[in-house]
Amino acid sequence: MVDDPSIVQKDEDAGLVKLVQDYMSQGDHIKALEVIEDSVSVRGIQKLPRALNFLEGSILFEQGMRREHSDLKFAFLLSSGECYLVDNGVNDLAAMALFELAKHLDSALYYRKAMKDAKANLSFLASFDRLSLADEDTKRTLENILEVAGSKIRLGVSGEVSEPKVREAESVRNKIRTDSNTVAGKRLKSYWAGMDAESKKNFVKVSIAELGSYVERLNGREGQDALEQVLDSARAEKKWKFWMCRTCSQKFFYQKKFKNHLEQKHAAKFKPSTTKHMAQRVDQVWAGMLLVGDWEPVDTVAAAEMITTRLEFLKAFVYEKGWSRDWPLAADGERGKLLREIQLLLVSFEECKILSCGIRDWMMRFVIRHLAQFEVSEHTIITECRLVETPQSICFLECRELNQIIDLLKLIKCE
Repeated sequence: MVDDPSIVQKDEDAGLVKLVQDYMSQGDHIKALEVIEDSVSVRGIQKLPRALNFLEGSILFEQGMRREHSDLKFAFLLSSGECYLVDNGVNDLAAMALFELAKHLDSALYYRKAMKDAKANLSFLASFDRLSLADEDTKRTLENILEVAGSKIRLGVSGEVSEPKVREAESVRNKIRTDSNTVAGKRLKSYWAGMDAESKKNFVKVSIAELGSYVERLNGREGQDALEQVLDSARAEKKWKFWMCRTCSQKFFYQKKFKNHLEQKHAAKFKPSTTKHMAQRVDQVWAGMLLVGDWEPVDTVAAAEMITTRLEFLKAFVYEKGWSRDWPLAADGERGKLLREIQLLLVSFEECKILSCGIRDWMMRFVIRHLAQFEVSEHTIITECRLVETPQSICFLECRELNQIIDLLKLIKCE
């Protein structure tokens, strides 16, 4: 019996994501980036699981926020923003990376880029009558970015980084992008992709003696002592990162063990006092719709035309137990398999009592964004067609969006 290539691919993707997450939880970001870089070398950037783009962006953003060296900070933050922009989901991560880059460069250009991304995500969030707690936090962050960035531009950027420095950094960025498309640039990228992990690691190694001298010049003896403590711990434990309990001063080199220690020894587990602090489960009506439908792919082009026609003649769409037989279907076996996989995942979440309104609303955003390409307005989708009220709306999506949903749903553990 030959294994289904698509299933094998998804299992491999899930294994890669878990491997990267494990390295990150251990504080070994270099190993995590090596796994991602090797995946890009083998598959190409277009076939990389979307979850890896998010994880890579998280690592680069954290490194960028830690860096004092201007050029390194610029490179990490810019790379982080580009990783986050790959994902079509609604979040504040790309806007935050661009905003921090704007602050670092004191650049009106990047403040505008941050505002543009924030506006796009806020517009999408505004289409929903009810937001989850996480979405409310995202909305507040985006609104704050929009307000502060707008204020900076109105008042005139005048931070510590001079205008020539801004132009120089942007010139370097444009030159890198231009050079990467030349023959020499393509040869360089090909050479880097062909290097093994050990060679890449050796290329970015730093002399401890030189690092110590640099830290001492920058932060004096106090900084040198702090670095020595870190290096001593790394030599002894073979790890660069640890968590220290402030109550008993015990060290932990794995985040999960530290969390368990706090909960078991110091009763630090968060206990929500009101329902607003808790993720709300979908109601029984929406959960029941998951089992009764056929989960067949919809012909989106024909459906968009049908929506226009029906609105002209004021003819309503009829739903039976949340599903309508009016929508034209598409003969697409690949989409059909992906839809049934999503159905099984959602049903398993409901059985484990973890299918939240946040998951449902997040999937509906894909539908609104996808149908907007066919000139179907958000108002029409929400009010006239009532598609956000039914899981059948997921059947309008193409393979790319369906794969994105599956990738992220698989990160949720039924425990």
